[in-house]
Amino acid sequence: MPMNLSTIADSSSFTIHRAPRPRVVFELGTHSLKIHSLSWGGLHTRKHAYALGHEVYATGRISASTLHQVAGLVQETSRDGSIAIGTGAVRDARNRDDLLRRLQDRLDHGAHVLSAREEALLLGLGYLASSTRLPALVADIGGGSVELVFLSRAGDMLWNSLPLGAIRLEHVAGDGVAGRIARIESELQRTSLVRSEDLYASGGTVRAITKTLGKATAPRREVEELERRVRAEGPPLELKPERAAVFHSGLLLTLKLLEQVGAERLHWVPLSVGRTFLVCAAQRAGAAARGA
Repeated sequence: MPMNLSTIADSSSFTIHRAPRPRVVFELGTHSLKIHSLSWGGLHTRKHAYALGHEVYATGRISASTLHQVAGLVQETSRDGSIAIGTGAVRDARNRDDLLRRLQDRLDHGAHVLSAREEALLLGLGYLASSTRLPALVADIGGGSVELVFLSRAGDMLWNSLPLGAIRLEHVAGDGVAGRIARIESELQRTSLVRSEDLYASGGTVRAITKTLGKATAPRREVEELERRVRAEGPPLELKPERAAVFHSGLLLTLKLLEQVGAERLHWVPLSVGRTFLVCAAQRAGAAARGA
């Protein structure tokens, strides 16, 4: 899919900027449910692992047990001003409406599925809020998709969303390493990507890579060496089991993306769709209240 040009100034047309002022955001991701809450003490996040992504990319559907688990967690932890947003695998699930119906009545502001465009915008806004380095190529390498954003010095944004992810690759990429490589290269070759010597990336895969290497910025040659070692010896022992199970797929995806854009350095950036959503909605509501 060719990249589309939009601007940060045009962001008022997005659902995220029309949302009411939430105090709690349930981020329904591919790998985990994250609960972001806003209080006088600041912004806090809790994470609950679940099998949603594996279920969706293995069967196309969220299982009854995971629907029950998510609804239970939301009911136990929701409070005034709560909203749920679905990304990645929720967007791809054939029965996503079953999940949304279970959550609508439990939340003041309901449950919604973000479009790929909204996810990309949130990624760009999150980066702009945390860094002044421009131009920049930014990626969120998730379990079910990769969101890519190029931000110019003028604040213009090129964006794309790729149907690739550490969990998705484990289930839909054919047999073994060769099948995963073929799927990654096929998707990347169909995509127009801006080239950059630096890739600023978020997501559990990149966090695990840079943590394993012991540095927030890693040269591409060290990522290549890590991939060869993991292919031969298996994932690092210090990884949690759910991350270890998909680590090589995510590592391959990250390496191929670095190669495709010509990046010599991988930078870990702690960006979160749910946290950025919460901050953006709160800021917009505050500005509206001041203007009233």
